[in-house]
Amino acid sequence: MVLAKQQDVEGKADLTQFIYNQTPKKLNDLIATAWKMEMAATILERLNMLRMSVVETALEENCVDGCDTIWIKCGKEVLRNNKVNAYVFAAAICDLLEKGRGKNRNMIVGPVNCGKTFLLNPLNQLFQTFTNPATRMISDGALRFWRG
Repeated sequence: MVLAKQQDVEGKADLTQFIYNQTPKKLNDLIATAWKMEMAATILERLNMLRMSVVETALEENCVDGCDTIWIKCGKEVLRNNKVNAYVFAAAICDLLEKGRGKNRNMIVGPVNCGKTFLLNPLNQLFQTFTNPATRMISDGALRFWRG
């Protein structure tokens, strides 16, 4: 939009006219498509990575702003409060990431409000999973998490 405005000021109204002649939905779709094209190589590279490689790459990056490594302390506390050994949990996560879904590989089960979502949110963000906004639960049918 900024480019269109700049060009319009310079007397080049083609882009501005194009924008005015489109519906907001069509413009949003066009912008989304343009970003997909721009990011296609990066997306393809990421999709071809093994899940554990994605995790290892993330480990090399800085924690998100404001985290200050507090999440890991809280995560260990959630596991301890639920009497789950952190090493057993980590091994189960690694096994699931390496082998994917399958029989006898339920990742995490338990009653409400025991920290399951908290423990999985970093993986949700890392693998861009679809989460149902109403329940904030992972949608089994729409996980890109399991690809690779």
